Amino acid sequence: MAGNIPLCHDVVAQIAEHLSPGNEPLSFTSAQDPHLMKKRLKCQQTLARLAQASRAVSSLALDVLWRHVDDIRYLLRVFPACDDDSKQQGFRDLVSEPDWARFQTYAVRVRSLYLGYTSNIHANVWIILARLAGGDPLIPNLERLTGFVVDESSICQTILLSPTIRELELVISQTANAGVVRMLMDSAQSTFFTLDRLTISHACRRYTSQPPMVQFWTFTQLQTLRVTHEVSLTIDELQAFAAFPNLRCLDLKLELVADVDPSSIPPFAQLRDLSLSGEVANIAKFVASTSLPALNSVALSCPVLCADGSTSGPPGRNTMNTWSDFLPMSIRQFRLSVTCTCDSQHHRSKLGNLLERLRLLTELRGLHLTFTPGILPSHMLPNDKLFSLRDAWPELRALKVGTLEGAERRNDHHNSGYRRRYRSISWERRRHERIPRHEPSSPTLSSLAAFANGHPHLRILEVPSLDLRAIPILDQVPILGHALREFRVEKLVFGAPVFECALVLNLLFPHLDLRNARTTTGASTDSDQRDQLLLDGILLGLQAGRTGSHWVHAATLGEYNADALLPTQRHNVRQQLEPAGQNEDSEVELSYIDGGVTPSPYTSHQSVSSDRGYRDRFASYSPVRGRRGVRRLAGGRHSPSYSNED
Repeated sequence: MAGNIPLCHDVVAQIAEHLSPGNEPLSFTSAQDPHLMKKRLKCQQTLARLAQASRAVSSLALDVLWRHVDDIRYLLRVFPACDDDSKQQGFRDLVSEPDWARFQTYAVRVRSLYLGYTSNIHANVWIILARLAGGDPLIPNLERLTGFVVDESSICQTILLSPTIRELELVISQTANAGVVRMLMDSAQSTFFTLDRLTISHACRRYTSQPPMVQFWTFTQLQTLRVTHEVSLTIDELQAFAAFPNLRCLDLKLELVADVDPSSIPPFAQLRDLSLSGEVANIAKFVASTSLPALNSVALSCPVLCADGSTSGPPGRNTMNTWSDFLPMSIRQFRLSVTCTCDSQHHRSKLGNLLERLRLLTELRGLHLTFTPGILPSHMLPNDKLFSLRDAWPELRALKVGTLEGAERRNDHHNSGYRRRYRSISWERRRHERIPRHEPSSPTLSSLAAFANGHPHLRILEVPSLDLRAIPILDQVPILGHALREFRVEKLVFGAPVFECALVLNLLFPHLDLRNARTTTGASTDSDQRDQLLLDGILLGLQAGRTGSHWVHAATLGEYNADALLPTQRHNVRQQLEPAGQNEDSEVELSYIDGGVTPSPYTSHQSVSSDRGYRDRFASYSPVRGRRGVRRLAGGRHSPSYSNED
């Protein structure tokens, strides 16, 4: 029946593309994510059922299904003679010519292959496949090969290294040595020296004293190079990098950079994207060693922000100021990730200086700053700094400031090792300290409004915390009508007046995208509580949308003026300043000065401090203890949301 229905080729192709796991291939890191693997498997199963539904759609569905293969064993299962039930997958019978022809019909469709776990594949598989291929590539149209583990048996798998490959990920195993790498390079020269993109990872933590096994600086034809283990760069290697004629993306983890004269290193003429991680001094040396005239995007990851006790000189000398002067003014995307254990006043004062330095990058479109959870939210983005930057980047599209989510659990190549090295010092120190009262304040709604008004192209705004002790008087808030689409707050304080905040946000940002707040997720251990919070947030957003009388009054106030702060009224809030993931020891009770402002009839009829029922009403909005305590006001998966559209 289904085969008799006329189908439009383009429509079926779009349906199959929609069901595809996506063009992003698996890597050695992403393949360890069980949620991602489950999602990809579900997409592949759906495409397989579509291919079996009708002959009219079978060919299109198979093309999409086999375009990205997540495990070489999926291809081997095409052979009836290949036993998949035993501990070691191998051939148990002859491979007939029809079976080989059938395998080739699938192999020619493959464009991307993640090699996967090959230790349980018998050696006779590679021998028989090489004989059947007769010297031709096993997968003739392969363009991307990831998860290729370099060890003693990898020489048998060179049949997979087709000359058509343009992107390759090598994973150096613990048992590999320089001799194994040389054998592999010699047997697949036609592939290695025609690559456009190369990634080199290590399956285990590498000893930093070892020289790199793969001489990646010799592949002058590369356009993208990522090395995720620590490397030491000499003058010759820096000169070799600069001589790459088409290098556009470079990602390195620096252990040591030689002292060089900048005049001795030619400029990186084509480099667009630069990612560096390591000690601040090494990053500064690399950036200062040459010019980067075409640089568009910079991502930096530093394990230490301030000088620790092992270095000489005053605290705070080893800061971001040492390299920020060398960054070209043409940068449009800047991403910085900082892990730090210093508790000194010098350390806290340098974050504001960092923002002042970034003011010089006037062409910025995106700014993303993430810090270790040990840093207080108010130190990441002080209110006065945000207000002073209200017109710093006219073309800014996204500003994200927050903490490294799950910093103690992550083990990515940018910050593995450093966090484990310094964690206990800061943790034990902060457990017994009380946070002083003279801390800088978090961003207020008035400062957010001024910042958004000075950045008309801003679409994404994420802040680590909000100071909701002073809510703008609703009757005196004009309609800003900003086109912001996503607004998130990482942490809200206990007893925050969320409803009044939602009403103000509804005036400032009426176009927020709230689709993710319409359904619950239940993706955590405390899913029942989180889902209840999310449901309450949706109801709160609906209330904000239905309370429309303040819009009529706001329209009479004229246009928004960023130079005049919005009038506010005081709220008594138990401010919780503890860093994310910490115990309750660091709470302090802050005292507030009565501003003497008449309460607005559109906010609350009674004082927050005098109405116990009012406090109980918002008690459920206390931040969840622990590292996953993230709260977002709008635009996020776990966020209570507010929009006039609701």
